[in-house]
Formats: sequence, C-alpha cells, structure tokens
Amino acid sequence: MGRVRHGQQSSAEVTDVLRAGFTIIETMVVIAVTGVLFVAIVGTISSRQSKVQFNQAINQVKGQLEGVINEVASGRFPDQKIYGCNAPTGGPSGNLQIDEGSPRDQGTNKDCIFIGKILQFGTGYGDSPEKYAVYPVAGYRGATRLDNSYAMPLEKLKELITLTNGLSAKWVKYGPGAPHAGTTIGALGIFVHLSGEDMDGDGAAEAVGSQSVEVRPIMFTYMNEDNSINNVKLQARYAPHTPNGVHICFKSGSTNQSGLITLGGSKAGTSAVALEIKQNTDCI
Repeated sequence: MGRVRHGQQSSAEVTDVLRAGFTIIETMVVIAVTGVLFVAIVGTISSRQSKVQFNQAINQVKGQLEGVINEVASGRFPDQKIYGCNAPTGGPSGNLQIDEGSPRDQGTNKDCIFIGKILQFGTGYGDSPEKYAVYPVAGYRGATRLDNSYAMPLEKLKELITLTNGLSAKWVKYGPGAPHAGTTIGALGIFVHLSGEDMDGDGAAEAVGSQSVEVRPIMFTYMNEDNSINNVKLQARYAPHTPNGVHICFKSGSTNQSGLITLGGSKAGTSAVALEIKQNTDCI
C-alpha cells in the first residue's frame, strides 16, 4: 500500500520541489531588487558628482571675473609688446591710430593708456568646451569720459578662457527688468573710472578713487555671432552706465542647474561679483 508507482512522486517529494521553486523565485526577486537599488545608488552618486562639478565650474568663473576686475583696478596689462598706438584722428567719431607693424614696449605709447577690458561671451560658435574672450582696451590718454576715450579693444591680445565641466553661457542681460526681462547682449566692459564721469546721472563727475572701476554693457553685441567683435569695436566707447549691473546666466551641461552672476551694482564705482545658484537651466 505504501509503494509509489514508477513515474509518480510522493507528497514529500512534491513539497520539496515546490519549496525549491519558491526559493528560485525569491532569489530572482532579491536579484531584481538589488539591481534596482544598485542603479539608484549609482544614479545618486553620479548626480552628486555632477553637482559638485557644476559648483566647481561656476565658482571658477566667478573667480575669473573677480580676477579681471582686480586686474583692471590695478592697471595690470599683458606683459608683452603691444601695437603702436597714437592719438586719434577724425574728430569725435575717429579712432585711435593702431599700428600693428610697429609694436612698442609698455609705457612708450605716450598718447594711449590702458582703460579696461571687454569680455565677449558665446565665442565658441558651437565648440565644446565653450570659451569666452577677454580683450584689453586702449584709450586716449587725454580722455575724461569713456565716450571721448576712443576705447579700442586690442584683438591681437585677445585671451580665450575655457569654461569647464560642460558649463556654457546662456545669456547676458542688463537694463530695466534685468536679469530676466532686460536687454540681451553678448559683451560687457570693465572700465577704470575716468575723471569726468557722471556715473549716477546727477550732472556732476563722481568723486571716486582713481582705482575705481565700473561694469558696463556693450550695446548691439550678440552671442555666437562671427561679426560680434566688429560691433564691440564700434560700441565700446558708448557703453552706458547701468545702475543694476550686468547679469550673466551660465547653465550646467549635466545637471538641472544654472548660475546667475551679477557684475556691478547700484552705486558709482561698484564692481562686486555676486553668484546665485538656481535649480533650473534658465537662471530663474
């Protein structure tokens, strides 16, 4: 009675088989859950790493901009021979006489002085990593205001600065409604204070130190446009005062973040650099 026919299984054997089946299913569930957790952990680590890289990149740019302002304030000029530079001709609409064929040592261009630097953004034209350009600016030694300085960016001494970790400049704005609804430009100037400047619009020159600098927008300039440097040259001397400074939006290449950098402020001579990190790519 207790024998099991050939081809049949006892209840104990069936139970063992069922138990083995459940063990396999449970193992598969554990493996699946472990895989999900692994992917989640890797994603979290990768996200944190990307945020760290973004923070490093945006703070690096902030430091670079602070460095440019300090160089202008201290009168630091590239340590090399420059163009020959002579007094302007052609009246108020004329230009400094720049002679590329006769470079001179610093201090020997008696008609010209170093009056600042111009930063042009979006100069990569699609290149990766993106870059921005910094041009030293020469001006007429007898100038009392930027608009009679014959300001001339020296293209031959252009410096290209590379943005790191996928960072890119999204927009540059100034004026009413800025940073978000202001006028979009592609370049800005950091200029020394000239003795006849009326920075706050009260009709009188400001009594500020000779080392004061001001951040100004370069009008009618555009990002990622080949002829933008021509507009920069034409508009440099007409850069207006702006009480709220100039705003630059840098977006991350790997996180949903952006950095809003503001240069300048509401008082004459203000040249601070402020950074706000936003949790979106539009600096909102």
